[in-house]
Amino acid sequence: MISSCLFLLATVFAQNNVPPTTFKFYVTPSIGTSNLNPFQVVDSATTKEITFKWSWDNTCAGVTDDSRPPKPVANPKKVGNECVDQNGRKTFPATANVFPKGLDTFVLQRGFNSSTPPISIMPPSNNGAFAGSIDGFKLTGLDQMASDYYTLSMSATDALGNNVKGGSITFAIKARGEIPVPNSIRLVSPLPGSYWLSNAKYRVRFGVLPTGFIPDAFNLDILDKDGNLLETIQTAQRPLAGDDLLGTEPASLLNYTVWTIDKKYTNTNLRVKLTGVGLDNQGKVISMPQTPSVTSGLFFIGRAASEPPK
Repeated sequence: MISSCLFLLATVFAQNNVPPTTFKFYVTPSIGTSNLNPFQVVDSATTKEITFKWSWDNTCAGVTDDSRPPKPVANPKKVGNECVDQNGRKTFPATANVFPKGLDTFVLQRGFNSSTPPISIMPPSNNGAFAGSIDGFKLTGLDQMASDYYTLSMSATDALGNNVKGGSITFAIKARGEIPVPNSIRLVSPLPGSYWLSNAKYRVRFGVLPTGFIPDAFNLDILDKDGNLLETIQTAQRPLAGDDLLGTEPASLLNYTVWTIDKKYTNTNLRVKLTGVGLDNQGKVISMPQTPSVTSGLFFIGRAASEPPK
């Protein structure tokens, strides 16, 4: 049964805290033997399932020794392209051991606005064998889904305690109703329910879709829980490019801007609003026929470890 869940996607670049190492999943959606293209429409009248397969960065998590039966190796290390034990002996990969507790999140993000709660598609069989599977996962029941654009995101913790997270390209499913005309900005993070820290730097991640007006720059506003403007922290800011949270393929790369969260927002629920603007050749804001914008769902600003309790 499909249910909603909230999960943290953003990677924190804390100034006073050292986060766990973050590796990536690389997710490929396909129909049969053909991989989906970005924004491709899947018609549920003729297509019954979408297959998702994934790989991950090459770490030494879950490797075993050559005993019978094999035993997990404690504290393996990378030497060249191989993983060895503490004595330098060769180890052997075991995909079922890489993520021993299974996946942490396995969700479809619907639409392009991060205020839409993700839809969990986690199977009951979630375990280490599933998380490390080379066979992937088949999404069925497409004809029962709302017509919209979707992106699969997933995360897990490997056997060495590292974060592994990533996602697929965005595609559309045509089923119940018409596919909505998308906003030209897709906000990836922050997601609803995210927990960010004050006095730290975070990336506000977004994609710009080839569906209409492509903004030259962006305004970034901070809103309270009711959507009221608290402050504008960036005006007509050109985005940075090349964030590879969802993968390194050109179609998966995201734009981003860096926000250093002021300590005054500690213990506060906030939203961010991203608005696209056009610029002339001198970099001045010009009037455009449409002004795309997107607002996040609520996320919480917690106290950084370096801050004294209030």
